[in-house]
Amino acid sequence: MNVEQKSALQLATEAVAVLFEPGDVVELRVHGSRFGHKAVVAAGYFSDCVELARRIVACSDGTLRAGYEVSACYYTLNPVHIDLLTRYRPNKMQRDPHLGVTKDKEIIKRTHLLVDCDPIRSADVSSSDREKEVAAQSATQIKEFLTSKGWPDPIKCDSGNGYHLIYRVDLPNDEEAHALVKNCLTALASRFDTPCVKVDQTVHNASRITKSYGSVARKGPNSPLRPHRRSRMLAAPTEIKTVSIELLLALASESPAPVRLVLTTDNSDSSITPPEVFESQLDAVGVEHHGASPYEGGWLWRPAVCVFNANHVRSSVIVGIRASGAFYYRCLHNGCVGNDWEKFRARVEFDSGKKMKFGAPDNRVHSWIQSDEKALAAWNAQGDCDAGFAYLFQFMREHKVDTDQWLRLYEISPLKLALDAQIPEHIRNS
Repeated sequence: MNVEQKSALQLATEAVAVLFEPGDVVELRVHGSRFGHKAVVAAGYFSDCVELARRIVACSDGTLRAGYEVSACYYTLNPVHIDLLTRYRPNKMQRDPHLGVTKDKEIIKRTHLLVDCDPIRSADVSSSDREKEVAAQSATQIKEFLTSKGWPDPIKCDSGNGYHLIYRVDLPNDEEAHALVKNCLTALASRFDTPCVKVDQTVHNASRITKSYGSVARKGPNSPLRPHRRSRMLAAPTEIKTVSIELLLALASESPAPVRLVLTTDNSDSSITPPEVFESQLDAVGVEHHGASPYEGGWLWRPAVCVFNANHVRSSVIVGIRASGAFYYRCLHNGCVGNDWEKFRARVEFDSGKKMKFGAPDNRVHSWIQSDEKALAAWNAQGDCDAGFAYLFQFMREHKVDTDQWLRLYEISPLKLALDAQIPEHIRNS
C-alpha cells in the first residue's frame, strides 16, 4: 500500500515498530496551548508499542478537553530508563504533566542520530509546498553524501514541515557521545546549510524528541498556502545497520569548529555561585523568569522569552548553573545555535544598561593568593602581620575583590588569628 493511502494508525504503528525495540520505554509528549498559553499539555511513558501508536493518533486527531489545542505530538528517540514508566500511570497519558519531562540523564543509551532538514520560514507557521520541496532536496543530498562515505541507509521520514534522516547508532549516554553527535551535526550544517534550508544543530541532546510519525503537524493557521500535514515514515531499510564509530568520528572531524560539551566559555564565572545570588542578578538586568529548579546537580531558571527572539518562549529556554559551577544559557531553537552564556550576558547587560555582578568565587581568590609569594606569606601570618595585612588588603583591591567578600575570607585566615592574638584580651572582649 502506498504511504499516502495508509491510515493514521497504520503510519504510527509502522514507525513505532521500526524505531523501537520490544521493551523500550518511550515518552510521548503533546505540545499545544492550554487556554491560550503554549505548554506541554499531556505526556506519558509507554512500553506497549500498540498502545503508544494508538495514543499518538488519539492525541493528535482527538480532543483532550475544552480549552486545549494540540499543535504537535513528539516522542523520545532514545530509550528511557524503565523507572520512568511509573512516573505517571504506565501506558497512559497524563494531562498537565506536573512531574516534568525526560531529562538527558534519564536516557539509557543513544540508539538514533537525527538529521532534521527544516525549511527557513517565519516562526510558528507551516511550510509551503515549495519550501518543503527544497527541504526534500537537501535531505537527498545529505543522504547521498553520507552513503558515499560508507554510511548505511537511514530511515527517511516526513516531519510534516520538513524531512528527517534517522541513522541507527550504538553510543553510551555520556559527554563524549554528546560532543560526537554535536560535531556530526555541525559538520553537516556547514556543508549543506543554504539560505532556504538548515540542518537543525540543536537536536544533539540524548533526550531529544522528534515528531511522532502518524501525527499531524499544526503550526499557525491551516491554509492552502501553508497547510497542516500529517507526518509519516517514508522508507526504512529491510535491515537497519548501525553507523560505526569510525564513520561518526570521520564526519565529526569535518566540523569547522569542533566542540567539547561545554556550555560556557566565560571562565570568570566558573565556580559554585549560590542560586539566590544568580537569581538576584537575573532580576537586576530585568530578565523575567520562573523560580529556581534543581537540575542535574545544579540549578536552572526558565526565562519568559528568549532574549534573542521573543517568539521563543519559556519551555524552550533555560539559563542556570551547572553542577561544575559554570553558567550556561540555552535556547533549543535552531536559530539560536551559538547563543551561549557569554552572548546572553552581553545582550541583557546591553539591553538593561546594567552589569551583572557575581564577584570572583572564593576558590579563585584563594588561587590568586597562592600564586603570589608575598600574599601567601601575609595570609599565613609569616613576618610582620601589620605589613602583611596592608599588602593583602591592597592585593585584594587590585584584584577587584569586593569589601564584603574580603572581610568574609579574612575571618578564616591565619593572619586574623595572629593579629587578634596581638590585641590585649580585655580590648578584644570589649
